[in-house]
Amino acid sequence: LRLVEGMQPVGTVKTDEGDLTITAEHVILATGSDPVELPFLPFGGDVISSTEALSLDAVPGKLVVVGGGYIGLELGIAYRKLGAQVTVVEMADRILPLYDKALTDPVAKWMEKHGVTLMLGAKAGAFEKGALNVTDKDGNAVKLKADKVLVTVGRKPRTQGWGLENMGVAMAGPFVKMDDR
Repeated sequence: LRLVEGMQPVGTVKTDEGDLTITAEHVILATGSDPVELPFLPFGGDVISSTEALSLDAVPGKLVVVGGGYIGLELGIAYRKLGAQVTVVEMADRILPLYDKALTDPVAKWMEKHGVTLMLGAKAGAFEKGALNVTDKDGNAVKLKADKVLVTVGRKPRTQGWGLENMGVAMAGPFVKMDDR
């Protein structure tokens, strides 16, 4: 390889034939993201992330979705259409809280019409003995029976383990630091 005007060395890759210097004018970092785990609802067993929800062997009879954002709703609706009883537990007072209410009201109406239970203003707790502990909007303790609990409270950038520190990539916490362009 040779350096072409405007191209900068990005890094070195070790191959069977020796080291290979990679050069590029621009680099796209597409490392993906990981689901956010709640400390009181660690992933494993019947507590799953969106990744596991896409590869279940069977449709759960009762699915509780923690998080009323688009990932949780999308998967909750899909499982409802497949026959699961679905309850969505959302801490905000409405689903899709980051979006305009006029746009999200039809989604809430569809869910209610199709038998999806919405627990809004509710806080999820631990999952014990086949039931998710929830505090409803009035402060009452509720136990929701569930075969699976799908936690969809957000995603975080996957920036660890890629050698970004060796590539001179400036970081801002877990994110790649951005400039004005």
